[in-house]
Amino acid sequence: MTTDPMCRCRFDHVICADIMRMELFYFQAVEGILDGLPSMSNDPELVIRHRDIHLRVLKALQDPRAYGVPWTNKQVTRCVSWH
Repeated sequence: MTTDPMCRCRFDHVICADIMRMELFYFQAVEGILDGLPSMSNDPELVIRHRDIHLRVLKALQDPRAYGVPWTNKQVTRCVSWH
């Protein structure tokens, strides 16, 4: 059985695109936590909800069925260092 090099290239391209989308997703979640809602700071409950939603998303991504703890922690650390 031979493998088609073009198929492998397309498969790698899909994986790279998926990883890039997830990195952007992590960056947006971390940025949402760090920036908060400065325009709505007069409502502390709204700011807390905003932060909690972003934390829940990151905790869900830590699930082993999703991306796992090590990869999620690595991405969050990368995002915090870029921010």
